[in-house]
Amino acid sequence: MSKIIDVKTGELTIKEPAMVVSNKTILSDFEGFKDLKFFKRQGKKLEYVRCTIGMVAIGENKCRPTFYFEKERLYMIQFSICLQGGWENWSEETQKKVKECNDAWLLKIIGKKPPYKYKWGRISSVFDIKSGSSDIFIVYPENRSK
Repeated sequence: MSKIIDVKTGELTIKEPAMVVSNKTILSDFEGFKDLKFFKRQGKKLEYVRCTIGMVAIGENKCRPTFYFEKERLYMIQFSICLQGGWENWSEETQKKVKECNDAWLLKIIGKKPPYKYKWGRISSVFDIKSGSSDIFIVYPENRSK
């Protein structure tokens, strides 16, 4: 059985649809997904792209990850293992519970407490009141412009 997040390489294994994403993933790797949605944003000099591929399975959990690209290279993955419905069910208390759930999931699959900092990048679980959400982030900083 493969690891869900390989802390040695930064690879994230998505079970359905079957794929592995990492700091080597490029935007064209996502071509052909039927639920693919692109959100492009032009920067001053560089193109940034955000995309989703709809509901996927990561381990035994369903989620909707968002992938962030700069110059065609993946630099960040955002997802939450603990889905809590839509905005009609939103509350700060609920999102704090989602963060606790995400924290517990990371501890279970990584096997240690944070910080999760590695040569390839970092993993974090964040509650952000401004965005109104709690998410897990896998960040590959070498794929960002300095």
